[in-house]
This record gives sequence, C-alpha cells and structure tokens, in this order.
Amino acid sequence: MSDDPDEPTGDNAEDAVRAALDAQLEDGEKPKPPLRVVSNDGTVWNPPVAPPMRQLDNAPIRVLGLREPDIFILTARGAFIEHQLDRITRPHLFAWFGGDERGRETLYKLFPKYGKPKKKEIDGKLQVVADVTDIDATAAQETLIVTGARQDWIPENHVRGRGAWRGAQGQLIYNAGRRLYVSDGTSPTDRMIGPDVYPMDGSIVEPSDDARRGAEAAEKIFDMLQTWKWQRGWDARLMFGWVACSLMAGALKVRPVVWVTGDQGCGKSSLLGKDGLLDRLFPDTLITTTDATAAGLSQNLGFDARPVAMDEAESKPGSLRVADMVELARQSFSGGVRLRGGQDHKGHEFTSKAIFTFGSIVVPPLEAADVSRMAILRLGKFGKGDTEPDMEHDRMQVMGRAIMARILSQWHTWDARYAAWRAHLIGMGHSPRAADSFGTLLAAADHLLRDPIPAAEDMDEIAGDMIPAAMVETQTSPPNATLCFAELMQFTTDYRKSGQGIQIGTFVRCALELDKINDTEVRAEKIKEAQKVLGIYGVKAVRCWRDDKGRWKPEPMEKAPARRDNVEGVDALAIAANGRSILNCFAGTNWEGRIGAQNQPHAQALERLPESMATGGRSFRIGTVPGRVILIPRYTVEQLFEGEADAPQDDLTDKKE
Repeated sequence: MSDDPDEPTGDNAEDAVRAALDAQLEDGEKPKPPLRVVSNDGTVWNPPVAPPMRQLDNAPIRVLGLREPDIFILTARGAFIEHQLDRITRPHLFAWFGGDERGRETLYKLFPKYGKPKKKEIDGKLQVVADVTDIDATAAQETLIVTGARQDWIPENHVRGRGAWRGAQGQLIYNAGRRLYVSDGTSPTDRMIGPDVYPMDGSIVEPSDDARRGAEAAEKIFDMLQTWKWQRGWDARLMFGWVACSLMAGALKVRPVVWVTGDQGCGKSSLLGKDGLLDRLFPDTLITTTDATAAGLSQNLGFDARPVAMDEAESKPGSLRVADMVELARQSFSGGVRLRGGQDHKGHEFTSKAIFTFGSIVVPPLEAADVSRMAILRLGKFGKGDTEPDMEHDRMQVMGRAIMARILSQWHTWDARYAAWRAHLIGMGHSPRAADSFGTLLAAADHLLRDPIPAAEDMDEIAGDMIPAAMVETQTSPPNATLCFAELMQFTTDYRKSGQGIQIGTFVRCALELDKINDTEVRAEKIKEAQKVLGIYGVKAVRCWRDDKGRWKPEPMEKAPARRDNVEGVDALAIAANGRSILNCFAGTNWEGRIGAQNQPHAQALERLPESMATGGRSFRIGTVPGRVILIPRYTVEQLFEGEADAPQDDLTDKKE
C-alpha cells in the first residue's frame, strides 16, 4: 500500500481509474499509464502501478496472522485455516469467503478484474464502461498477505476446538461445533473471544435449554452406573466423575484416566464400547475405538478436547499400540505439548487435552507414572437375575444434553468445589498427584449431583474408605535405583546346577558372605566360585581402603586382608559402569545401554543407591577389562535384599580410618 496520503484508495481509487480511462478515450488515445521523466536526456519509463489495496474490515473472513510459509484465516463459516502463502487459488478464496452468493459478490466487489473499456449508451448518454469479468486473485492474495503481516497472532494455545475450555475471566466456554455456549448463559456468534479462536466443526452434544433438569438426569445416570458390579464402593462414583469430566476436559487442571477391568461378561463393552452407555449419552462427542494408533488419534482429535474410550485395550506381544495410547493419555493428563513431523516437512504441534478411559480383561504392565494418573476400576460378573438398565437412544441423548447444561450453570462453583475435595484427600494422606486425580473425579461427580460445596462430613461419608494404603493406584513404587539393582540380581547366569541357571543375586550373597557357612573350607571354595562367575558379568565383591589422596581403592575381597595399617576395610559390591559384560545383563530392560556410549543408564541409576559411589578416574579390573566401577557398601546390599535400602546409613565416602 502506498504511503502517499493523497493517493486514492478503495472506491475512490476505482473512480479515479475510471475517470482517467474516460479522458483518454474521449481524446481518442489508447489507454496507458502516465509517463514519468527520470533523467535530463529525456528518457521516460512507465512506472509499475500497484493495484489499489482493499480493506478487509467488513469482509466475512478474518485474517488472524502470518508466519512464513503459512497464513492463518478464520473463514466466513467459522473454520480455522492454516494455508501456504504460495498456494492461495481462486477456489480457496471462494471457499473462505463462504462459498455462497454473498461471499461471491463480496469477492467481486473487493477484488474486481475489469475487461476492456467500451463506450455504451446508458440512459441516453454515451458512457465509457469497463465490465467486471472476474476476480483479481493476485490482488486478493497480496491483500491477505499484507493484512496477515500486520497481526502478531500465532495459533499455539489459541485454537480451541470442540469441547469445554476455560476463558480469560475463568468462565467456561463450550464449543459444540456449530454453536458456542458460555457459563454466563450467552451464546456468542463471534468465533474469536479475546485472542482465542473457537473454530466451527461438526456438532457434538449441545446443552439443553433447561439446566434445572440436569440434576435429575445426573441422578438417573449415576443410578445406571451403579447397576454394574463394581468391587469398591466408590468406583461407580469415580466412573460417574469421569463422565462429567469428559464434558469439561479442556477447562480442567488435569484429566484423570480411568481403566475399567474385569473378566468376560462383566459389561465393559456395554459401558465403554460402541453403542454402550457412554456412546449413547454423547453420540458424535465420544471417540470410541478398539484399534487406534496414537498418531491417528492425535490427527482425529486435532484441536478438540473430547473424550476417548478404548475398549478391548489388551496388550499383545510385540505390539506398542496400547503403550502408545497410554503415553498419549499421560500427555493429556496435564495438557502436554507433542511435536511431530508431517508429510509437508513441517513440524506440527499438538496440545492434547483429551480425556481417556480404557477397558480390558487384564490391565497391561504400566509404569508407576501412568498408574499414578489413573483410577483402576474392577468389575465383577453380572448375576443371572441382573438386567441391563434402560438405555434407549433418544432418552440417553436427552440426559446427555441436560447434564451439559448443568455443568455450564454450576461452573461458578467448580474452583471452590475442586479445592475442597483436593484438600480433603491430602488430609487423608494422598499425594498431591493422587489428590489431583481423585479430587477431580470426585469433584466432577459432586458438581452434577449437588448444588452446595460439600462439607467435610459429606466428603468423609463418600470417600472415607479411600485410604492410600488400601488403593492399588496409590501404592508407591520402589526408587529407580532399587529397581535397577533388583533387575541385575535377578539376571540368570549361564552357570547351571541340576539343569537350572543360577541368578547373579545368589552369587552376590555368597561372595559377600550374607549367607553364613560354618565350614571354613566349603565357605572359601564357594566364595572363590562365586567371584569367578560374577566376574564374567561385570560384578565383584571387593574390600576398600582410602589411598593417600583420600580416594577409595577397591581390591578383590578374597585377596585383601581384613585390616591394613590397623584400619578395617569396607566391604562392598563393585559393579562395572560400562562394558559388554554388564550391559548384556540389562539388555531389553529400562536400563539398557549401548556399547561404546558414556553415562550408561544402569550406572546412573546405581550411583543413586544409599551410600554408593563411583571410582571416578580410578580403574578397577573385573574379569579381563579394567574400568570405572560403582561401589555399593555391603550393608546397603544387605538392606536391598531385605527390602530396607532406604534406611539411613553413614556415607561410604565419610567412613573414618
């Protein structure tokens, strides 16, 4: 756009162009741009004249911003578009402007392309007319780019798809696809609220007009859930809490995972599967699947904050399908950002705020970090006289709409309700993460079932039995270092006796004399044998003294005296920090290393054991290979075998001579 304030723009520019054409035609001249003298020798040239810049203030589309090579647009229909700058074509323009007659007329008005001027008689007068024959796609492209370059908007954390979200003032904003709803009772028509875009998409469950019926619908749904044979008294309430959370997932601090497990005939599919209770409550909202990949699901969700139910989530040998889905659920718990490459050679960012539930006969092996983010709900089998609740489709959809309306009308109480439940669970001894997970589920159920914030006695009545020590989800896992040591001790060696291999731990107990053998000769022979076998796997029983620089110097235990210079040696287990022998013991585990690499995972873990230390630059030979070793005091090893490794002891490095 020109900086000249006198240059005509918009309709004035169009009038000026027409006037110039009229004057040239009346003089009998061929239309041409004005000439400009640029030197004293009379050289002239036709300067380029940019098409008049059109303003998009009243256009049906909104150019949000630009980040090369893409432009971000909110179309006339409310869709969010991320499009490459050099691929804006005529069909794209028509689609973005609405794809209807109004949008078409707006395009022709904003970006006209004129045919050859002709003299026509209009109302008895001869006038020069240049008819509009097409749209000027180049001018439109330039206008969109210039408009986008003026904005500083970027899509990260500002595109909010279908589902519930928290607004800047703490209000609940629900994007039902075709319409927006706010907890203050309004239904905005503008798809941009503050810096956040709520794109139009296919319809999901919409709130009913009468929020007062939401409490009645909530009671009926809760009663239905209680017809399943939950093994714990509070499990039906936790499942109901997940139902409520599924409709406000994007607005929550955390999105707890629920895993429903039980034998065949327990009704898992009737609850989670296609055409089950959840699917009938929220058709077109809940994503129900029995076979999906994390990448495929991420693309399906896009910017949505919707619920996902994966039935038959059985772990199959060699398959990472369920593991990847669990990883996605973990990311969604706190709204993690996932970065992935695409076929367009660009990085794509996904902020996952979906909420997950899984169903399987057996819960697959899970990391402690995953279990701490979920509620594991066990089902028993139905009896012969048990009947399925009335889940007629239309009735269920009406109830789903009613509880969505109640969630909106009750939203002003959410923060206080959640804080009360979280504080109550922490007071019962739950960890902050467990209080986040179970507090969210219990508060969400309470959000639908009662109006006032619950008192302490009400919460005790509901969750008084949810003692951390009695719940599988809140059992603490041993430290990583302890698990690593246990993995090594359970490694089966090639040494066989009576046809069975013997574990490394058996030889360690013998070499460190943790198992008492009274016969001196037998004891010496067994220790010698144990040391020989252990050396093959990068492990050795040693005795340590400090050298003249204060560094610990290990020696093979069978060769070292009990005392030296009136100083008693410190018995320890030496484990190689690197080398093929020790790395083979951890192949296929969480501490698997790589030949030739530094800072092997097992060495990092073992150095964290109580009172352990590394020899640093000093090498120690185990078998035929010298290298750095991790020294674990004998008393720490003994405690690890007895399950008491966390008991405080004096540091090996601080032992006085």
